[in-house]
Amino acid sequence: MLKQNFVNELQAKIGSKNKKECAEFLDAFQNVVYEALSRGEEVKLTGFGTFKVRKIAAHEGVNPQSGEKIKIAETVTPAFKPGNAFKDAVKA
Repeated sequence: MLKQNFVNELQAKIGSKNKKECAEFLDAFQNVVYEALSRGEEVKLTGFGTFKVRKIAAHEGVNPQSGEKIKIAETVTPAFKPGNAFKDAVKA
C-alpha cells in the first residue's frame, strides 16, 4: 500500500473531510517516531507494537565475490516488534 492509499483509508476510517489533515497527521506520526528513535528511546504502542533501535556489534563477514574475510563496523538499525493484537489481526 502506498502512502497516498494509506492516507485515503485513514481519512475514510476517521470520517475526515480533509485529506491534507490526514496526510499531515501521518507525517507528524512518522516524525515523532524518527525523533524518539534518534534519541535512543523506544516507541511502544500497546497492541500495535514497539519501534526501537537495535545495535549490531562489529563482526567479521565474507565478501561474496572474492570470498575474503572483511571486518564489518558496528552499526545501529531501526527495528519493529509487533504486538499480540497486531499478530492476531494478521493471522485472521
